[in-house]
Amino acid sequence: MQQHRKLTLVQRFGQRFGTLRWKLTWSYVWISVALTLLINGLAFGLVMGAAPPLNAPALLSAAQNHAAEFSEVLQEPTDQHTIQQLLRYRFGSLRGQFLQNNLELAISNTINNSPSDLSQEMILMPAEVFSPEATNVFSESYHLLLLDAQGNVLGGTFPSRTPAGQPWNDAIVGNDRRVVQAALAGSDDIDQLTWKYENYLVIATPVRDQANQVIGALYVRSRPLSQNQVIVALLMFVIFIASSIVSIIANALIGMVYGWFVARNFVRRLVHLTQATDSLAAGDLSVRVNDGSIDEIGHLARRFDSMAQQLESNVKMLRQLADRNAALVEQAGQLAIVEERNRLARDLHDSVSQELFSVTMLAAAARNLLPAQPDKARSQVEQLSQMAQRALHETRGLIFALRPAALGDQGLVPALRQLTEEAARRQGLQIELNTNGERRIPLDHEQALYRICQEALANVTKHSGVNSASVSLEYEAHRTTLEVRDRGRGFDQDKPRNSHSLGLISIQERAKAVGGTVELTAAPGQGTSLRIVVPRTQTGLLVEPR
Repeated sequence: MQQHRKLTLVQRFGQRFGTLRWKLTWSYVWISVALTLLINGLAFGLVMGAAPPLNAPALLSAAQNHAAEFSEVLQEPTDQHTIQQLLRYRFGSLRGQFLQNNLELAISNTINNSPSDLSQEMILMPAEVFSPEATNVFSESYHLLLLDAQGNVLGGTFPSRTPAGQPWNDAIVGNDRRVVQAALAGSDDIDQLTWKYENYLVIATPVRDQANQVIGALYVRSRPLSQNQVIVALLMFVIFIASSIVSIIANALIGMVYGWFVARNFVRRLVHLTQATDSLAAGDLSVRVNDGSIDEIGHLARRFDSMAQQLESNVKMLRQLADRNAALVEQAGQLAIVEERNRLARDLHDSVSQELFSVTMLAAAARNLLPAQPDKARSQVEQLSQMAQRALHETRGLIFALRPAALGDQGLVPALRQLTEEAARRQGLQIELNTNGERRIPLDHEQALYRICQEALANVTKHSGVNSASVSLEYEAHRTTLEVRDRGRGFDQDKPRNSHSLGLISIQERAKAVGGTVELTAAPGQGTSLRIVVPRTQTGLLVEPR
């Protein structure tokens, strides 16, 4: 149950935030956060990469590089002010290395000593060391001297304490002299040129001319940062991290808001397109998106409008064709009715009408002969009776052709048997009738099959050119099949139909009315086969024999 609930919550979360709007919004958020992290990381890397390694060899190497730049000062006569300015300029890039080294020493000292021992320990701020009047505590903890080959002071960070021309052994005291002596002697040994004691770092490096001769020395002495300065440095680092976090959150919020509004436009257009698609699927062919944008969604919308326009035109054309076909079918039905009436009129004219005319003539002649020649009049009356019997028989035949009574009384098979016998007597057709599985079917089905067979036999008489045909009727559980076949001249089904096609149209309409299908097979010289299949349904009136 809990797992099902958990899956349900996950699914709900996916449905809520898995939409295109949220996907685009989250993409802007991730891009903003990633870009902020990248910029902060690059800035932090540049700052850390710009700082040299915090060790004595690296600081000595940096001092040696700057000492080489003082070679020209020692080789050419230069006034004191120029030397001080040059020291101020050249020492600017060196101060960062010592500041980083002092920070490292101060942190180490903070860990190993108590705060009270460090309360008076300060570091020189390079922006202040070059002022002759510097008296603050930072300047007092940071010292730089430039010496000539004899060890005399040429310039320094404290001109008032170490004036130019003062011997180095007066300006430098204690074990610092050993480092300066090694530098003036031209030593390159790092152990001789560097010295660290307590919290102090002392470095001296020789200054050489182009001939690699020692022409002076550069002396640097520094003290580490105090505990307060370490705290300030750590606080600055924390501020950097906090500002980075704040900038990430701010950029993420900005990206979310921007992404939300940008995605809103895309989603609105897609929703409009989806609604138009649903309307089109529901049958509204007049719906249009009308998106004129040049992007992919606009292109898709224009394709949709073109498709809807084409579909609307096609449906309109199909409706016109359907209306035209319906009109043609109605016209064909009317023509079939007219043809049926004409056929009935011809039959009445050729049979009953002629017989009745003869009856009228014989009756008039018998009336005239009756007074003078009663025997001859009696003979004509007998002929009149025979003609009346023939007229009655012809009338009954026509009535049977219109609706045989056997359909309602005996069923389709007896009616077809009478139809084939009547066709043989009246039209001279030799018809073979085969039935299988005889049973009663709905009356409307029997009437339709009877009329279809009647029309088919009439077509055989008119168009086949033969006097023989076969009729088969097969009853099955779910359908009834009627087939009328002849071996006459046939016809080409691909050619336009002539006037006798009205009979085929009538057959198709009768079969369609009861849900049946018509299959016509014909070829020139190979006869014609007409097959009608009517499915067995529960609708329709089933008439049992009396």
